[in-house]
Amino acid sequence: MNEWGAVSIAGQALIDSMDHGCHDVEWQGFPVRLIKQPWGELLISLHGAQVLHFRPANEHPVLWLTAQPKSFPGAIRGGVPLCWPWFADHPADAALPAHGVARTGKWRLEHEQITESGGCWLMTPEASLWPDLALSLRITVGQNGLAISLTTDNVGLQAATLTQALHSYLAISARNSISIEGLEGYAYFDKLQAMAQFNLEGSVDATQEIDRVFNHAESVLLVDHGWQRSLRIGKRYSGSTVVWNPGVSAKGVVDIGLDQVDAFVCIEAANTGCVDPVVLLSGESICLETQFTIEPYVK
Repeated sequence: MNEWGAVSIAGQALIDSMDHGCHDVEWQGFPVRLIKQPWGELLISLHGAQVLHFRPANEHPVLWLTAQPKSFPGAIRGGVPLCWPWFADHPADAALPAHGVARTGKWRLEHEQITESGGCWLMTPEASLWPDLALSLRITVGQNGLAISLTTDNVGLQAATLTQALHSYLAISARNSISIEGLEGYAYFDKLQAMAQFNLEGSVDATQEIDRVFNHAESVLLVDHGWQRSLRIGKRYSGSTVVWNPGVSAKGVVDIGLDQVDAFVCIEAANTGCVDPVVLLSGESICLETQFTIEPYVK
């Protein structure tokens, strides 16, 4: 148990063992960049260019990370995995990995700049991850906030179609202690009902299994009454907002399980096949971005 709640923070023992500064270390066999500064903590995996952990000073963690990850070089559950160049299953080839190839690719840190109030990190794949598409990731920490930007450039001669998501696992006190605001009245596709389309009446109920793709381009407010925190999830160049938690189905998910399912909810900035697939002409680019900002808590 730790001072921030009943559920231990995965990786916290590693973080606590390090002095302030920047460190290249391993977490559960994965190569990571650990940053500890007066403004807070940041943990970035070079496997998948994945932000695993972010906690501003004197705050609860913003992101949830599994305590029982699959072995390297599998995909890491938690933080903000990169789903690219397709979200969910590949539309034409079921043999290809779910959520694409970026989250298990090898990445390198191209640039790091740290200031008194935050910092900026730029990452690129060590080798091309997909034909004719170039990819880069920018991570920015500011006052009580984190922004992640995924840029795709079509460097080929033909148009390219892609779907993508910044698959944010947000840390919470408990699912029955949160409210999700900003999706009321929007249309959504329900994966648990064969992608049938509905309009949201009332508020989102995340206390049960949920897997919905909202036709929604605005921000969402995650209010955590247990932690007395409001977290604004903003985004750019995204017409899909995905809300997911496996509920009782987590029993069959080895890196979640029923002992961890109550500690997170996913609210994701995405471009999905059912709402807003992206078509990039030769030479065009798109920058999918999500931001997490702590706001004053209001009951």
